[in-house]
Amino acid sequence: MIRKFGTLFLLFLTTVSGNRPLDFLKLKAEFIETGINWEAKPCDDFWSFANGRRDIQQLKNLAVTFATQVLFTYNPKHNDTSLELIRNQFLECQSDPLSFFNALQRENPEQEDEIMEFGSKIQDEKAVSDSETFRGLLAEAYRLLFRYGSVEFKDLSNDLYATDELKFPFEFEHSDTQYQASVIDLLTSFNDSYVDEFLAEVFGEYFDLTQLEKVSLPLPNSTEIPLRKKLLYDLSVAAWKTMDTPIYKNCADFIMKTYPAYYVKMLLDYLGAEYVATVEKVFQSDAALLMKTVRNQFAFGNVLNENMTEFLERRVSNNTFYGLQTPALLDPTFFTIFGQVATEWPVQNKWINNLQPLIPAAYGKDTTYFWIPGLDDNALHIPETQRTFVNVENLKHPLFHPWFPPVLRWSVASSVLGHEFGHDFGTDLAQMTQLDSAYEQIFDCLDGFYAGQCDPLDPGFCADPKNNLEENFADVFGIQMTYLAYKQDTAINGAGRRLQGNFVEKLTDDQLFFVNFAQSIATFALWGEVPLEDPHAPGSLRLWGPLAGFPAFANAFNCPAGSRFNQPNGCKLYTDNIAPSHNLTDGV
Repeated sequence: MIRKFGTLFLLFLTTVSGNRPLDFLKLKAEFIETGINWEAKPCDDFWSFANGRRDIQQLKNLAVTFATQVLFTYNPKHNDTSLELIRNQFLECQSDPLSFFNALQRENPEQEDEIMEFGSKIQDEKAVSDSETFRGLLAEAYRLLFRYGSVEFKDLSNDLYATDELKFPFEFEHSDTQYQASVIDLLTSFNDSYVDEFLAEVFGEYFDLTQLEKVSLPLPNSTEIPLRKKLLYDLSVAAWKTMDTPIYKNCADFIMKTYPAYYVKMLLDYLGAEYVATVEKVFQSDAALLMKTVRNQFAFGNVLNENMTEFLERRVSNNTFYGLQTPALLDPTFFTIFGQVATEWPVQNKWINNLQPLIPAAYGKDTTYFWIPGLDDNALHIPETQRTFVNVENLKHPLFHPWFPPVLRWSVASSVLGHEFGHDFGTDLAQMTQLDSAYEQIFDCLDGFYAGQCDPLDPGFCADPKNNLEENFADVFGIQMTYLAYKQDTAINGAGRRLQGNFVEKLTDDQLFFVNFAQSIATFALWGEVPLEDPHAPGSLRLWGPLAGFPAFANAFNCPAGSRFNQPNGCKLYTDNIAPSHNLTDGV
């Protein structure tokens, strides 16, 4: 069966730009069927029912499998452009991977000399005793990290497009948060001219300071000499680490991680402009319907006071969503911004190639211009700016297709759009307004509902519902709100074409909704894979939590009361019986 799925996925690759919706519905039906273990009992172990026959590792490798096909495909539009150079490097790698990856290990003598010179400079006592010298060395250190592709800058663009903040990294490996108290805002601490030059020294381009709400930099004061010394030392260590070369799965993985902006453009061109535009249209339409659904839940709910309701309704209206279409990736803009690419020392030039060109291009625009969709299945929501960003894998097969009927689109939206949108109304609200008692009961209910959930193979290892509260809320919010949106969508536009296959026709639409939701989170970390400090619960618990207390799921699979996936103390949002009630039996 695994081999069959691989063949089906390759069929998808060869028909992706065609206008044959039946191909995608057939592929989706086959994909769903290969995951289901019909011998498992959904009311007892829905994770095993939905994902019990899935090769999870193969699923995790789909993006790289897809990338290999994209990069092998010749596109005449890319002739004599930077994208042709990227593809040529991929083909060179494919012809002799061992030699190619060995060549990446070569040391750049200029890089080594610069790092050694910096190390010598910080030995001088004046490096920390004189504030101007210290600031200059900070700029030089961060320039080295940016210039040579340090992993420390991995979140720079995320912070820019999501929060309007430029954050210099300071939480280095093996260091604690001791630098946090020393972080200043350059914009309020120095004049614009100084900030301009400081940033230009680091990034090689001038930022539009009017875009930025804040520029955060760790800057211990003159009385904190030991902390200054440690910061320069940690920066020096980080600079030396840029001499290391990462390990890549294969040539496609190398291209994706080294030239992400260029590969995303190649991927979108492979999918086709018409397809991408259709995806964006459907994505934004679904986001609008989700907002309307949530607004109605607030407006017509019966537990929140009037002030709280009005506050939440205003928040709904201020949200924006970002998918595949972004100005920097459109023709001919992309080739103006990313027309050049440094293919020598590609690992070290990662930020020079993928981020530096966006700085002048974004001048005079807002920071969302820095948004280039990521290549994984992650998504991001920032409550402060009320922006949601959805990465590529969430908006392509096997999770998404614009021709999918509502039941397939909305069930995946549960773990993506719905979940991320839920963060706008989660625990961070307490920092923005006075929560009424009914809203606080939601969090109390979730805390109690998830309490005592432990690893079945290691009962002594249990989830921490307080640590996971924000993510648990978003999970429950996501499934409840997208289920309502799905019902509204089908009531207005119809259910669309049903999937046809060997077994999938046995599923009702509601059953298919929950199976597809479960399969959309199949790659989530499981028990034993989630770090203790991670705010997310293990994947199987993230499936149980939203569904076990949701009457619609119990109704769909006729789960007996008290079974694992029909618990009586589920938490309903924004309607009566928010507090745990062992007599809760009404449907949704």
